[in-house]
Amino acid sequence: MATSIARGFIAKYILVIYLLAFTTASGSDIGNIGATRTTKATQDGNDNNDIRITTPPADLRSCPNLRIAVVNGVPYHHDVLAGLLHVLRPYAAHTDVYINRYTRASTSDGAWDLLKWSKSNFLLLTRGLLASLSRKPTFYDLVILVSPEYELDANAELLRHVRRRLTIAFVHNSDWDEQRLINVVKNGSTDGVRLVTLSPHTAGSLAATLAESRQQQQPSYPVDWQLAVLPFKPRSNCLEASEVDLLGRCLRGFSMQGKFSNLRRNYSAIWDQLLAHRRELTSGNAVHLFHLNLLGKGQDGRLNMPSELEKHVSLLRRLRYTSFYEAIHHTFALIPALASEKYYTVKFSSTILTSLVSGTPLIADKRFLSSYGMFSEDAVYLQHEGEQEVDVMLRVMLKTSVPELLGVRKALLGVRQRLNERAAAFYAEILSGLCKQSSSSGGVA
Repeated sequence: MATSIARGFIAKYILVIYLLAFTTASGSDIGNIGATRTTKATQDGNDNNDIRITTPPADLRSCPNLRIAVVNGVPYHHDVLAGLLHVLRPYAAHTDVYINRYTRASTSDGAWDLLKWSKSNFLLLTRGLLASLSRKPTFYDLVILVSPEYELDANAELLRHVRRRLTIAFVHNSDWDEQRLINVVKNGSTDGVRLVTLSPHTAGSLAATLAESRQQQQPSYPVDWQLAVLPFKPRSNCLEASEVDLLGRCLRGFSMQGKFSNLRRNYSAIWDQLLAHRRELTSGNAVHLFHLNLLGKGQDGRLNMPSELEKHVSLLRRLRYTSFYEAIHHTFALIPALASEKYYTVKFSSTILTSLVSGTPLIADKRFLSSYGMFSEDAVYLQHEGEQEVDVMLRVMLKTSVPELLGVRKALLGVRQRLNERAAAFYAEILSGLCKQSSSSGGVA
């Protein structure tokens, strides 16, 4: 793999220089965080003020003291958090966001770049903060836990000092110990708990599991799925490129993203396909259009990449989020290559959210679309029965017209907008109900 890195150095160097032309080094511009509310929106192209959600927000004028807390204490899932803050934008003045204390650090891959546009009040989860809450517990009408499966003990410690009406807990993997999660979050929630997954298939499997629990005399809890998406704005938007500049300039190659793990992505199947079609991929017009970017982190040895493919593959590890999305946006498509059956039943793939954020279509078959039902066929590059991913790659590069390529991308942005409108309506309904309760009780918990 050292040979792979050496051979790909020039290609990676050129790509990094290209990305730097479109990405600001905003690590030093972090604004105020903590007890002081942030008031300065970022100017790095991700303020998203021009990408409006048209769903009317909840009217909170009768409950001006209504309070919302969003908690994500783990050093990841920043993309999920950013999408959530996007749809909660109208309520920023009511919202505290509890985040990992290293979110602004240089080792966080630019996570703060995704969040700092929000005018919510950000609080770092430190021992000092917890000590302060233990001395003076606080109250929220709504608490949203973004990653409870991954920090349940830490959430339990925080929630001991937080009184609240309603708690929403995100469930990323529906085969997790949901009863333990419920036991932790229900205590202190006077109006109960709502469980929310990120996709239809995980909501379905979680609801089925809870139905079995009800047969064992366990109380029932509503299950919803919501996927809010930060609408990332690339510095160079391929939807605005001319037909001459689109192929080979604005768009080139394909992407696979995420932690380097053969338990998550079936790299070996992709390698076998690329080797079998190597001549087609490296001759004619494909010479200027084919390449594969692997974006993520982890040990190179887990990839088991054949040496014959090294010059056609670039490893882009630990890019800052803005550079990460920019690089993916400039490829034809994302390849999910799901390695486990669980991603069709009980797990959610991070590639889905990456596609929606970056505006880059997926290569997907009908089974995939059946599980991730938020996608329509016109918003992906459909892998027909009997086809492999490489067949779709060749078709996209060599047989798909520019209007068709742009049409798929536009359809994907339509999916993103519908998801955000759906999520906005979900939270508006909840907050409207909480506002009425707060008004009728005089704002007293």
